[in-house]
Amino acid sequence: MYNYINTYLIALADVENSLVAVETFRTEYQTRVLQVQAATRNLNLSRERYDNGFTSYLEVLIAESNLFSASLAASSIRAEQLTASVILYRSLGGGWE
Repeated sequence: MYNYINTYLIALADVENSLVAVETFRTEYQTRVLQVQAATRNLNLSRERYDNGFTSYLEVLIAESNLFSASLAASSIRAEQLTASVILYRSLGGGWE
């Protein structure tokens, strides 16, 4: 009986941890998407300032680098979110061949 209860509690903990991970990564991904949008707007403004002669091309390059970093972070978090979803599915007893 002890083994059954222990297994049950471990399974519940796995499901709870997976649910928390999915929610945490979902929230962080939404934040990263906002960061990408802000970096995109910044890049567009930098290009406009460069095209009108108000700044050097270095500002455009820095804005492109910031956009790339934000996009990379967002895609990394999205991968973590999807992995957490698979772990949740497995924790709930889902199987695959």
